[in-house]
Amino acid sequence: MRNSEIRWQAAIALGEIGDPGGTAALLDSLRDPDKYVRYASAISLLKTGYRSASEDEWSLYYAGMQEWDKLAAAGKPALPALFHLMMDTDSEVRRKAVQTLGEIRHRDAGPVLVKALGDENRQVRWEAVLASQKCGVSPMLLPRGLCSRPRFRKNPLIAGFLNFLLPGLGYGYLGKWWGIMIFQIDITVTVWLFKSTGEANTYSMLFPFYLLLAAHAWHITKTMPEEAP
Repeated sequence: MRNSEIRWQAAIALGEIGDPGGTAALLDSLRDPDKYVRYASAISLLKTGYRSASEDEWSLYYAGMQEWDKLAAAGKPALPALFHLMMDTDSEVRRKAVQTLGEIRHRDAGPVLVKALGDENRQVRWEAVLASQKCGVSPMLLPRGLCSRPRFRKNPLIAGFLNFLLPGLGYGYLGKWWGIMIFQIDITVTVWLFKSTGEANTYSMLFPFYLLLAAHAWHITKTMPEEAP
């Protein structure tokens, strides 16, 4: 089921029924990509009377409950569960998982931490930098990992096109407060020129100016720093 809310409700229902026959489905749900489904599955497992002797399954349970201290104390057996949490859509879950991997300090976490350096969230990336050093990752690998992160920049072609089509809106797209002022000035000047020189002369006079504004918006977009995710 693609709808996480339905999976969440199904996990809760299995716990309310309390039938041990639902154990297999709940164990599988501990690997769900949604944190609410995992949490409901962890709670429901205990209601079915399930008690695991496997450290791996207990780690999945702790991951579902987000009991980070117990995951850290579990050590190496908790690594698979923490690796799975790195696929969560919630950046805070990914951040805590990386932080816990750093507390475990096991070299097997190295490849996952290098991959986390390319996470879209800057806090996750920072925790990955700190944790990788604790897990023996070579500092030489850090720049390469960070270079794989998503880049968030405004599109220079969009900025230039908007400034050419409606001068000032390209600057507004870039977050420049004075974009609206240029837009209003352009409207005023265009109306005045229409009345005094006619339509053909107005366009011929303003066309070079529009091209200049488009080129300027394109240029400043290319030089702007990345946006914080």
